[in-house]
Amino acid sequence: MKINADKLFWRVVSLLTVPAAAAILDSLLTGAEERAWFSISLKMRLLAGVEIALLVACIAWAVLTWLRPWERLLPRLERAAAALRRLGLLNLLPALAFIGVVMLVVFAPHRELLVLEQTVQGVWARLGLIYLCSLAAALFVKAAFPTLRPVEALLGALFCTGVVYRALIFTAELSASPFTLGWSEGSRFYFSSLFYSQRLYGQDLPWPFLHPSRYLLLSLPHLIPFLPLAFHRFWQVALWLGMNGLAAYLLARRLKPARPVLGWLFGAWAFLFLFQGPVYYHLLVMVCIVFAGFDSKRFGKSLVVILLASLWAGISRVNWFPVPAMLGITLYLLETPYGGKWWRYFRPPLLWGVAGIGAAAVAQAVYALISKQPDVSAFGSSFTSDLLWYRLMPSPTYPPGILPMIVLLTLPALALVALNLRKVHLWRGLALAGMTLVLFAGGVVVSTKIGGGSNLHNMDAYLVLLVAWVALVWGGLAVDEQLVAQKRLPLAPVLLVAVLPFYPLVMSGAPVRYHDLPAEQAELQTLRSIAEPAAQAGQRVLFMWNRQLLTFGEIQDVPLEADYETVELMEMAMSRNTAFLEQFTEDLQAHKFGIIISAVQNTSYKDAEAGFPEEHNAWTDAVAIPVMTYYCELDRLPLSEIQILIPRVPGAPCNN
Repeated sequence: MKINADKLFWRVVSLLTVPAAAAILDSLLTGAEERAWFSISLKMRLLAGVEIALLVACIAWAVLTWLRPWERLLPRLERAAAALRRLGLLNLLPALAFIGVVMLVVFAPHRELLVLEQTVQGVWARLGLIYLCSLAAALFVKAAFPTLRPVEALLGALFCTGVVYRALIFTAELSASPFTLGWSEGSRFYFSSLFYSQRLYGQDLPWPFLHPSRYLLLSLPHLIPFLPLAFHRFWQVALWLGMNGLAAYLLARRLKPARPVLGWLFGAWAFLFLFQGPVYYHLLVMVCIVFAGFDSKRFGKSLVVILLASLWAGISRVNWFPVPAMLGITLYLLETPYGGKWWRYFRPPLLWGVAGIGAAAVAQAVYALISKQPDVSAFGSSFTSDLLWYRLMPSPTYPPGILPMIVLLTLPALALVALNLRKVHLWRGLALAGMTLVLFAGGVVVSTKIGGGSNLHNMDAYLVLLVAWVALVWGGLAVDEQLVAQKRLPLAPVLLVAVLPFYPLVMSGAPVRYHDLPAEQAELQTLRSIAEPAAQAGQRVLFMWNRQLLTFGEIQDVPLEADYETVELMEMAMSRNTAFLEQFTEDLQAHKFGIIISAVQNTSYKDAEAGFPEEHNAWTDAVAIPVMTYYCELDRLPLSEIQILIPRVPGAPCNN
């Protein structure tokens, strides 16, 4: 390993270790001071001493690389590197160990035995930990694969750490708990079961009107009867990781890199880039179809590809109707030079666009027809929801702010594609820039919709187009009118594009939480002892929440009441579907249900300083207040946060 091959590289690498170590130490000291740990914990004092020594060592290394003694150290370092190379692939063991340190510190359920929690509190401390451990791992990666350039070894270690980190975030979703793991987690498995309602519930029920393609993918395990909820959760995690991985692989394969390592590096980066939104797995089906089959030189084949992807778009999301065609057109515009006659050049993109949008509209109409939904207006609920423009900027719902965050994460990528625009014909450049602007603006508008979430997932189409554009520029497939690709790209934006996906990545991640399954089974038995006898006595039992308990047979002999599921109620509340909500209130007033199983209802309102205030207040007005007006609490299950409600006796107060 010729460590002196690139002095600038090693100087920059060493300088970056200083803020990385300082961020970890600052996080530790801040947490210790808040809890007065230094006065009561010898472990804490020892840990602080180790981290101070690490910071001093990083400062000394950073200074040393700029001084003359560094030159005298190089021969010794080269001999050490040669000794490591003789170990061959065994070097991967310490490399994996350093990556494992990151995972233990962030995700270990009892990590206080290894390192105190406050050591990696905050984004900067986690970034510092990932950098230092990846740098140490990179030294062994370089020894295992001597042909790698130092920057490739470092990026390889970083991306490997990032991919494993992202995968472990999903460990929280792998649980045998019978109860929902979040507000809407159980609802997904219920809605996916509706495609098999006759077998599961003995009723021919309408198919879901929200995100049909997502629930269609989630429904596949239902083809095998009696698979437990834990397997369905595993399948969802497999979809998240598998579809993002497949999209990244297909894009990397399209580049045909000269060296396989470059394809692996780019694939890992694309995987992390797509998760910045994140781009949901059911939407990536369209992306994979286009990346796998689109051919700029074969109009007919590409038309079939766009039609197939657009049919899937039609049962996915309205704002994705044009995306398959726009993604294919982007590949065409980047790979095909302008021929001098605009009408001949733009005729294929125009036909692809019209056919794609038309196919998506037809698919939605056909699905609405065969779904047996009694009110087809439900498919357009997003068009009647409020737009909350203030959420574009930092707010309690999403502290970084949608607009600042998406600009920060994609500005270096935009710089790279802007350099590409200078190389192409004006008409090509305008079309590429126009589509990017349209998808950016569309994502911004959708992000302001009430219920739009607390991340960047509504910027998904913009991120997909951008990752394709960056890929082709980086891979040399974006040609100018002389069929020449840009050979060298400026280093600064390339490195920023490479590392920025780590910023939203480390905003997630927490110690694995173990569920107290025996205690949850006790709560489940309590729920059974109330719901099952009530149903046997002829009462109607409404599972507003945790309806997956019926789907997977945890509650027996309770007929499904198909109306008024929590996610459905929230969508109707946010879109102000007056007819639906009035019928709901009338059914409550008439005490249609003898038992209601719901989340704990809160009839108070949130102010602007709380997260999701508009969503909460819409639910309070449309659901919580009517429910608690006509029903009383019979019991509350603390672990599952289930509230069991019975009809309120007119004129009598509730006993709870």
